[in-house]
Amino acid sequence: MRESLQRLIELQKVDAKLIEIEELRGSLPQEVDGLKKDLTDTEETLKESEGKIKDIDKKIREIEGNISQGSVKLEKYKEQLYAVTTNKEYDALTHELETMQGAINESENQILDLMEEKEENEEIASNSKTLLEEIQQDLKSKSKELKKRISETKNVEVDYLKKREKITPDISISLISKYEKIKDAKNGRAVVPVVRGACGGCFHRLPPQLVVEVKKMNKLIHCEACGRVLVSHNEESDN
Repeated sequence: MRESLQRLIELQKVDAKLIEIEELRGSLPQEVDGLKKDLTDTEETLKESEGKIKDIDKKIREIEGNISQGSVKLEKYKEQLYAVTTNKEYDALTHELETMQGAINESENQILDLMEEKEENEEIASNSKTLLEEIQQDLKSKSKELKKRISETKNVEVDYLKKREKITPDISISLISKYEKIKDAKNGRAVVPVVRGACGGCFHRLPPQLVVEVKKMNKLIHCEACGRVLVSHNEESDN
């Protein structure tokens, strides 16, 4: 178990260095990913609004065509009024006139509603284009900075990843699994030394007998407060 714990200590030190590299890159990776998503969402909004504008223009043309045809019929009915000879014919023609005029009025109201909807979508499209330009500029700038930081740390990162690959085969799968779970839950620190009788992770005061057991390094011991793996301070310092 001593050898396994020593390997865990080595692994923890390597992972600590990898975390430092991530921290040097800061929040840029998340920011770049967020901007890429914003870019996609904004492009989709722009595409959707422009599609609606085209559909509205098509509907308006169709309605305008119907109004034009209706207006022709309306004029025809008006001319026919002068030729009617009976009240029955007059009433029937008047009804046709009113029906056609009503249809034209309704169509004109539809156009007004469509024009209002078109203006709303034009405003959305305009705002989306402006936002798109801002996102593209911001994404270009942050991507360039991220690329620079990755370039500056890539070689070091590769070296530590190689070290990690050499260490992990010497640790049992079950132990690695426990280590990874604790590491993920505790901000990357799964293995900590006992410092002046306390856990080096959460600083919880440990029972004297437990401190003695940790120094022996012959079994896996967890901090009863935070769950981290406890190791001897001397062993941790020597590696």
